[in-house]
Amino acid sequence: MSADGDEGFAGGIELRVTYSLDDTNALHIQYDGRLVAGTETILNPTNHTYWNLTGFAEPTIRNHVCRLRADHYMGTRTSPPLVPDGRLLPTAGTALDFATPRRLGDDLDSFDKSTSRGYDHVFVTGEQAGEPEVREVARISSVQSGLSLTVLTDQPAIVVYTGNWISDRLVGKYGIQYGNYAAVALETQRFANAANIPQFRDQVIVTRELPFVHNTIYHIESL
Repeated sequence: MSADGDEGFAGGIELRVTYSLDDTNALHIQYDGRLVAGTETILNPTNHTYWNLTGFAEPTIRNHVCRLRADHYMGTRTSPPLVPDGRLLPTAGTALDFATPRRLGDDLDSFDKSTSRGYDHVFVTGEQAGEPEVREVARISSVQSGLSLTVLTDQPAIVVYTGNWISDRLVGKYGIQYGNYAAVALETQRFANAANIPQFRDQVIVTRELPFVHNTIYHIESL
């Protein structure tokens, strides 16, 4: 529950997130948000789980193979950097083209080391929020572990973040020391910064007549 005025946002919101695991090792996440005070608010939650399919047998995700069902990505400002500006740009022929499966590490070192350092981009997987049905938008796999992760959603975008700023002072389970590119996050959502982009603002507006619904599935399988 977030009350009207919480952190400066108008409108009170009640958000329920339901996690369920099925017999095929698929994790289902369902977000249901409704306005309980005021006339409207903005809402765009996601899941920021990090994935390394090798269990850190490989210290980075450079060798993970990625496929994205996204022909466009959101362009960003130069100042401040990485903030989407509303342009939808083609991925074809760029470092963001994963229509054909390839390693995440193939182009990681081509990014500006002072800003992004790697992938932190909004990939467009649909035209509108609340697509008609849940469909595959991304898949990563590891030959080392023999595992794949498929991401399915009804949302119009997915942010791929390759852990570009993970501190090497972080120590995780089993004493494993993390660092840049240790894992990748695959965040299904509506367009980032949509509240400030007039043509996309409706994606993130919640009213009493228009509740928020978001479904995502993470499905792990053997290759």
